[in-house]
Amino acid sequence: MDDINRLIMNLSWDSSEEEKNRAIEKLLLIEDKDMHLLLQPHDKGVWDGAAEVITRLGYPKIKVILPGLLEWLQDMTWPGANQIAQLLGQLGDPIVPYVKAILKDHKGDGEWIEWLFEHIIDGWDKEKIAQIQEELLVISNGRVNDLKALSTFYKHNFIASEEFDRQLTIKRNGAIAELADLDKKYQKENKQYLSYCGNKSILQEYIKEIEELRRPI
Repeated sequence: MDDINRLIMNLSWDSSEEEKNRAIEKLLLIEDKDMHLLLQPHDKGVWDGAAEVITRLGYPKIKVILPGLLEWLQDMTWPGANQIAQLLGQLGDPIVPYVKAILKDHKGDGEWIEWLFEHIIDGWDKEKIAQIQEELLVISNGRVNDLKALSTFYKHNFIASEEFDRQLTIKRNGAIAELADLDKKYQKENKQYLSYCGNKSILQEYIKEIEELRRPI
């Protein structure tokens, strides 16, 4: 394990290209039991290199670390995240159960779910979407990423245009009512100004997004 850790450290941004390439070639021989060491190891300076090794290893070698690779997409500003996202976006069926588990158990992590939509779910066909239909339904009934879930249903013909428009209308009316209530509270109390402005901006953007989705219907 110590040898592998030393090789991983040689993936650092500070390493020479020769040293880095030599480490990559040796790490391509890594055993399954040590694959977890490539998951966002040590400091962030080696993450790009680790992602390159993982990408070159490819599937099915990376099967043993798929859940950890999906966790890499929790923040797309992390080094290596885009490489990992591109790799996972091409896999299809092998990651469906893991994405399904994330949607079920971490639906409150809006940012992570949003990245999963953008880099993975949006590229899936109807057959794969059908396997996460229950989880998407729960998300669509909430407020965070609900429009993405509804759009996915509509895109893959799980709901007709009339139903899509009906649900968007309900959400729009709810947001407008909430916005009006927010205005009333502010006018009465004139307190917590920054919180008021932030919430109002969020609601206005939400309504704008709904209108953009309704336009082509």
